[in-house]
Amino acid sequence: MKKQWLLLCFVLLLVLAGCNQQNDGQQSGQVGENQNSPGSQVLYYFDGVISRDGKVLFAAQEGSDYLILTGQQGQQYYILEILNTYDPEKRTRYDQPLLAACTYRIYDLQGALQKEINIQVEGEPENAVRYSFPTDGNLDNFRIIVNQGLINGKFRILDVDGNLLLEEQIVPANEVDKWQDGYVWLELTANFMQVRCSMYDKNYDVIEKTYFYDMSGQPLELAREYDYVYDIYDDFSNAVSGYYGGVYENAQGQTLTDLLDKDGKVLVSGINDIIRYADGIFVVVRGFERGLMDAQGNWIYQESVFKEFED
Repeated sequence: MKKQWLLLCFVLLLVLAGCNQQNDGQQSGQVGENQNSPGSQVLYYFDGVISRDGKVLFAAQEGSDYLILTGQQGQQYYILEILNTYDPEKRTRYDQPLLAACTYRIYDLQGALQKEINIQVEGEPENAVRYSFPTDGNLDNFRIIVNQGLINGKFRILDVDGNLLLEEQIVPANEVDKWQDGYVWLELTANFMQVRCSMYDKNYDVIEKTYFYDMSGQPLELAREYDYVYDIYDDFSNAVSGYYGGVYENAQGQTLTDLLDKDGKVLVSGINDIIRYADGIFVVVRGFERGLMDAQGNWIYQESVFKEFED
């Protein structure tokens, strides 16, 4: 029965691929029409960046790191230069110079400067400042998170111009000294942001929490308190689907997932596992049933999870 189940999923994906060749061609044409088509791609070049016609856009230089910012299907959108400034008089717990400032410079694929963001910070180089680039390539939704958990118990989120969108208190300021490690991760979806925080004290007790906001920095009201939300990828287009899985634990201690839309609204609740997705159809397990389901929660095909034991 397990082989039949795998064969069913494989056949489904083949059928979807055949039915969507026309759509795939339209998508490829749209990508080819913007400035990030294969004809204007850039490549990493000895820690710098070079265009595919051989023009060195950025030569490697000490103190600068270069990253090519890409979208959901690998489209290249921008080049990011990161410059860190360190305070040699202040040391991390690993006896490294403390990060004192960070500058992000964002260039287009021809090397023209688009944005420069200067951030004053104090923290460990690995986790004091991080950025997140949206999968649709919209530069307006580029976001920066500043981790001050071990300094004042807060994190800050900045927009692409360096303006403060929000500041959140993770732990009380008068308890900061008890914490030894603190990490924050910023993840973007199409229409909202999530921040996952972990704070560890000297006894390795931990506080873990996830915060949700809209793109302007306002708290996002979701149906329940999720442990985290993840992108569901489309196996056909090899891109993010626009659907999300919100993971939580119910009163019985069971880990479940809600299917969410791009705004974080619940489409289907209480799914045990979302296994695959392709072109509007999900392979899921829900309760004692498994099979194919659409985004409204309607079963297209279903069978008992105990069926293989009956055979």
